[in-house]
Amino acid sequence: MKKSLLFVSLIVFSLLISSCGAKEISIEELVLQIDKEETYESSPASLAIVYGSIEEIESDADLIVKCSLNEQKIVSLDGFPQTHSYVTVEDVYKGDISVGSLIEIIEEGGYNGKVLAGIPLISNTNNYFLMLKEYKNAYYICGAFQGRFIEREGYVFQQATADVKLADTYSPLTTEAFSMKLQNNLVEE
Repeated sequence: MKKSLLFVSLIVFSLLISSCGAKEISIEELVLQIDKEETYESSPASLAIVYGSIEEIESDADLIVKCSLNEQKIVSLDGFPQTHSYVTVEDVYKGDISVGSLIEIIEEGGYNGKVLAGIPLISNTNNYFLMLKEYKNAYYICGAFQGRFIEREGYVFQQATADVKLADTYSPLTTEAFSMKLQNNLVEE
């Protein structure tokens, strides 16, 4: 009995000591950490268009939506992979489309779980805000990936390479603040 009590006491003491060493992370530190995770190495290729602000991307977009992944496939076009993501529209900020619609997003790349510039494939574990150009009944993300924003931990982060990320004109916002920013920017147009 005494050995069991001593053993349990040692386990409880060990757990208390180990939990004291664990540092609580602030929301600001978490946001900075996720923003860093969503910043990718610069691509060796240059982009045809480099946007200087979120307003420029919004202006160029035919469609701006919040969406979630429904289905995805990788196809080869002339020997190069393309990822075709079929997403369900959850909110519409710009464009003539209904909530609940299923649309096709095409991105270059797709092997090894990544698209152009090493950005991860759209996943079904997150929601995305996408600023899109329409072409032949499908949509492409404005600026290859510059118009791609991911929702994580209640905040919205741009998924882009370090050389074109809107770090000077955009920082992560709460999902609600990002939605309001989109609505306000588009009302002003």
